[in-house]
Amino acid sequence: MKFEQLLQVTNGGKLQFTHTNVNVTKHTNSYARQLLDQMTLAKAYIVIAKEHNNHHLAWELGSKIRSCQFLLSKAAMRDNPMTQSEAEPLIKTLAFLIFKAQDAHYVIATTIMTMKSHIQSLDERANAATVESTFFGQLASESVPKNFHCVNVKLRDDANEISEIGR
Repeated sequence: MKFEQLLQVTNGGKLQFTHTNVNVTKHTNSYARQLLDQMTLAKAYIVIAKEHNNHHLAWELGSKIRSCQFLLSKAAMRDNPMTQSEAEPLIKTLAFLIFKAQDAHYVIATTIMTMKSHIQSLDERANAATVESTFFGQLASESVPKNFHCVNVKLRDDANEISEIGR
């Protein structure tokens, strides 16, 4: 089954995963769960490593996350669950990189506070953009001269008259 057949767009424009023909739970095992947990933690450490200008560690974590995502998607698309020989090298490498990040004093409490500050910052930016958008929309509607609106109505009426004459 192709990937495009698994996704459909709902009325709100959001993608929705349909699993009518695919048994997702059949492909989940402890290796996949462990990789998913490690990927979540590694993603948090990427943000912190970048903030501390440790771009090499962030790159290493990102590279291993992409490898995990590839392995998980490959396992999900076939009929067999992930094997130990496939998962173990990635699990060990990611565990080492997470330990390396923890050793660099990137603790979870710091991660949580950093994520909260990022969320608050993004929320403030979104609110500012909404206010700005409303202001510019109102400014644009007030800036259009009223006679342009009248010209539009007059042109539409003239077009209707011409089409009636042509009949």
